Amino acid sequence: MSMERQRMLLIVSVVVIVTTLLAACGPAPTPTPLPPTPVLPTPTARVVVVTATPAPTPLPTATPGPKKGAVLIFGKALEAVGLDPHLVTAAASFEIINRVYEPLVLMDEKYAPIPALAEKWESPSDTTFIFTLRKGVKFHNGREMKAADVKYSYERILNPATKSPWASQLAPILTIETPDDYTVKLSLKEPYGALMSTLASAWAAIVPKEEVDKAGDLQKTMVGTGAFTLDKWEKDVQTVLKAFPDYWQKGKPLLGGITYKIMPDEAARLAAIRTGEIQMTRLSSATATGLAARSEGVKVASQATSDYYLLGLNTKRPPLDNVKVRQAISLAIDRQAVLDSVAFGEGFVCGPIPSTLGDWAVSLDQLPYYKRDVEKAKALLKEAGLEKGFKLNITASPAYPEFISIALVIQRQLKDVGIEAVLDQVEWGTF
Repeated sequence: MSMERQRMLLIVSVVVIVTTLLAACGPAPTPTPLPPTPVLPTPTARVVVVTATPAPTPLPTATPGPKKGAVLIFGKALEAVGLDPHLVTAAASFEIINRVYEPLVLMDEKYAPIPALAEKWESPSDTTFIFTLRKGVKFHNGREMKAADVKYSYERILNPATKSPWASQLAPILTIETPDDYTVKLSLKEPYGALMSTLASAWAAIVPKEEVDKAGDLQKTMVGTGAFTLDKWEKDVQTVLKAFPDYWQKGKPLLGGITYKIMPDEAARLAAIRTGEIQMTRLSSATATGLAARSEGVKVASQATSDYYLLGLNTKRPPLDNVKVRQAISLAIDRQAVLDSVAFGEGFVCGPIPSTLGDWAVSLDQLPYYKRDVEKAKALLKEAGLEKGFKLNITASPAYPEFISIALVIQRQLKDVGIEAVLDQVEWGTF
């Protein structure tokens, strides 16, 4: 998408997990090929890009190229909770991380691996992967990235002392070898089909050891290989990124920088995009989307995405440790009603494995979802000894308004089968 001389608004719904908890979790964040695109949209919602409509101009004698060096002002609802790719899980953090750090590989629109910091790879066996790194890739501190940095980054994630929430994702790796400065050999404990998508995740970014040693971690500083460097982070005010002049992809980025202004209030972000104070943002309500679409000089376009809303339950605590109770909860939920409520009625209801995952997708015929059946849900609760129902908590962060919308819809639906759901709203930082 072009950003040249345009006011742009990106409207998405974020990934939601409802456990006895409604949370901003989901599939590991995966960066997309440059130019960077916004992080973590969902297929049950829509991505709406709003651009200013320029006035007609005389035909030029030559077609100019894209304008280079402009600074994008982005209205950001949530502040990053930290900046260390190996330690954070919040989408608000990865939105920044994706601009500054890079993994070995990326995934294309069909979920096939494509080169990033690794220019090629081979797999001589089901448990062996050999990556050849690009030469001349520089970290933002000026040092060349080499195989030792890849080894360090993965071992840092795996090290229990790091307490990385992503360690289990790399657990199939048995050994990491570096035959030379530009070769990394991964030997696996057993075949692992998700290896490439795992290595393409934003949390699998390659970092320089000396910067971690200097600061203790990378929660407040950023030194990656990406298209942008961290200029300053004024917590709860703004994060300022600048284009990295020695970026390995020649001619990129076109932007001279990105300034993320922290604006928690959706109405304020809407007003700012309409006046031109900011050039891009995310909105979650249908009302705000409609107002944006009707604003003078603003054009709205939709795009399908690939993340999803899902319901997860804490199966270690009764009565949710009883499969019949979990089945009853699933049968009590009208997924289409949730979709209509929080995603503008656009998108589709999917099964446990979204149909947007290309070759990895499983059709609803093969793996269907539970359709709402109140009577069957009540019968299962009776079999579980809970004929009179029970009480549970749904914890959600109001930082994402759609979290609360989803929780309220589910709360009403669970009541129909005798389950009293209490909504517990927790601020994002605490959550």
